[in-house]
Amino acid sequence: MKKKENNNLHVVQQEEDTAGKIVNEVITELHESDAEMQEMQEKIKRHRRNHRICVTVIAAAIVLVVSFSYWYITYHTFTKTRIVQKYQEEQYHNSGYEVFADSVIKYSKDGISLLNQRGQEKWNQSYQMATPILVLREKTGVIADNGGNHMIVFQETGVKGEIQTNLPIEKIDVSEQGIVAAILKEEFSPKVVCYDAEGNLLAEHKIAVSTSGYPVEVSISDDGKLLMVSYLKVENSQISTNVVYYNFGGKDINNYEVFSQSYPNEIIPEGYFIGNETSVLVGSSSMMIFHGKDKPQPGETITIEKKIKSVFRHDKYIGMLLKNEGKEGYELRVYTIYGKQVFSENLTKEYSHVTMSGREILLYNNNQLCIYQLNGSKRFEGELAENISNITPVFGINKYLVMNANGMEEIQFVK
Repeated sequence: MKKKENNNLHVVQQEEDTAGKIVNEVITELHESDAEMQEMQEKIKRHRRNHRICVTVIAAAIVLVVSFSYWYITYHTFTKTRIVQKYQEEQYHNSGYEVFADSVIKYSKDGISLLNQRGQEKWNQSYQMATPILVLREKTGVIADNGGNHMIVFQETGVKGEIQTNLPIEKIDVSEQGIVAAILKEEFSPKVVCYDAEGNLLAEHKIAVSTSGYPVEVSISDDGKLLMVSYLKVENSQISTNVVYYNFGGKDINNYEVFSQSYPNEIIPEGYFIGNETSVLVGSSSMMIFHGKDKPQPGETITIEKKIKSVFRHDKYIGMLLKNEGKEGYELRVYTIYGKQVFSENLTKEYSHVTMSGREILLYNNNQLCIYQLNGSKRFEGELAENISNITPVFGINKYLVMNANGMEEIQFVK
């Protein structure tokens, strides 16, 4: 039988799988996104790599510039200056200057005043002194009429007190608390005395020259408790020095004397305390360092084979200007307070003043200036326009405050 064709039948075409298409499109987009992401990550990596290289190069350049600048500032010897600022006054003539705290002491026969670094007066005190002598500590100072009877104690805030003596003043020192130690002159019976800042007598020691010798130096510790006196004695045509330490801070001490030692054939005209526990004696042929707060004891002794022209000190250093033997010039030498030599330099020129500030040694004579650092480098050597009365470093690179007969001026070293 012939099969009957069913006209109602028709081929149904399957609709495209929409879900699958979407998935494929998403996968394709993801692949494309991955490629873009990889490209972006590569760009980020390249950027970071280039940034690191730039930072490294810049840092190396900065280090190089800083190192060169440090080397140049530290080891280059400058020979010229420029004036940054002038502070001039007519009253500066015939005055002496000393650096005190962050200011400047100006003093003369007629009075004393404290100036800031711009030359502006903070305070002043008038007096009449034939030969003023000045001693400064970190925060306290005393000015006295050498051969007279008048002393003035002061601090950065102003005058703290005045002292009148009954004998001529020969030597003075002052503690940070304002206690003044002095040698009062008398031919056969000089006195070593101590006053507070208001002029009250704290201690008095009358000396028999025939037995003890004549006092030539006096020094007091920062806290005012220890007193050192150097006595020069001549016996049977032989010279000797007897050094005595007194302690006024203890109890039950016979005559307050805690140490005494004689140095035959030695003249010791200079001595001073550094703080409360260290003191230095400078003799004609040696330097002795003592240590101890209550009972000072001899420490280091340094033999000086040359003639001492001058001695200077600052914080934990002791310096000397020595006359060379057998050749021209001088030797500049610096020790620590423990006797270790840290600096030595031969000088062909003669300098009348030597001071120290921080780790710098400043030498000057008239308008000649020379500055060394303790590392051995010479910071400056040259001439200034005016004769130098005093000089000190101030804030800024290679900047200094110079005092002269016309006032003060801030200078800077230039190439």
